[in-house]
Amino acid sequence: MVTRQLIKLINADIEDALKSVAEKHGVKISIGSSSYSTAEFTTKVKIETPEAENLNKDKNKQYAKMLGLPEDIVGKTIVLQGHSYTVIRLDIGKPKNPVIIQKVGSDKTYKVTVDTAKSTLRT
Repeated sequence: MVTRQLIKLINADIEDALKSVAEKHGVKISIGSSSYSTAEFTTKVKIETPEAENLNKDKNKQYAKMLGLPEDIVGKTIVLQGHSYTVIRLDIGKPKNPVIIQKVGSDKTYKVTVDTAKSTLRT
């Protein structure tokens, strides 16, 4: 039977197995979200070329300008309720909460408003 714990274990093994493939081809491979039933599951695998990082940086700078945020906000730390989060990307497709943050030391991501990001940004 498929459980969340089983999916986490298998996905970790898949990620480990793909490290040599990523190194061989000079790409970044990451395991994404999974959907499952009691008998099977599907996991997303994302492969990024070195060019993707530069394109994402340019896109985030452009989005930051559009949202009235500092151009270099991606990678910066914000503090919410005593916890530190890193801004990992901007998503203008989510107009109410376009700032995507990740809790430091965790894989968990959250969406916050532009005002929240501005008011809690560490300089």
